[in-house]
Amino acid sequence: MTDVRRGILQILATAIDRHNAHSEEHDMEKPQKRKKSERFRPLQIVDLDLRKSKLAKGAKKTYLFHFRISEAPPEEWITLFDNHYSKDKVMLGNTAARCVGSHIVVRAHKDQISAIKHNLDEYVAHTNRRYANSLDASWKANLEALRQKEDLEELRDAMFPGRSKR
Repeated sequence: MTDVRRGILQILATAIDRHNAHSEEHDMEKPQKRKKSERFRPLQIVDLDLRKSKLAKGAKKTYLFHFRISEAPPEEWITLFDNHYSKDKVMLGNTAARCVGSHIVVRAHKDQISAIKHNLDEYVAHTNRRYANSLDASWKANLEALRQKEDLEELRDAMFPGRSKR
């Protein structure tokens, strides 16, 4: 293995160690994870979109409430939210909710919505943590794959010293 490669691996390993130590020191509500070249910013519910919220079709007391979130989440975040929500509808008063674009749409009676909103905030925070953790795991898996590739290249170079490099 070349000195440059060894140096890169050492830098990456140090960064992971620092990242892990830093993560343990801070509240999980503010994850310091990355996706590709941009930082993941935890999402939050920022408003009730009155333009889109309306009485549900064919209902007398049930509304479709459109809660606007800070930005449209990645597909993986939506999947985590929907999967977690579908397993624990009791916490949200047995209501239907789904993430659509930059909104979380909840079907509920208007007298339930304050309690539901509080629980939705918790679900969004929980989904943020799970998504950030999945990014961290993916980053570590990519680093491990790089290390394995470097190990194999070193082994191949030792077994075939006259082999031309590509």
